[in-house]
Amino acid sequence: MKNILSLSLVMFVFSCAAQNKIEEKSIKTSLEYLASDVLEGRSTGSIGIEKAAVL
Repeated sequence: MKNILSLSLVMFVFSCAAQNKIEEKSIKTSLEYLASDVLEGRSTGSIGIEKAAVL
């Protein structure tokens, strides 16, 4: 029974990973935004950290 559950879990994880393709452009855009001055350093309790959380 454990083998069946383990195999099912592995198959589920791989099927999910195959459907969610992450593109380099998307990652680059996100990183540029998170590193920008617009977020004011993202210090704890700042407006910048709230803006970053919405991303």
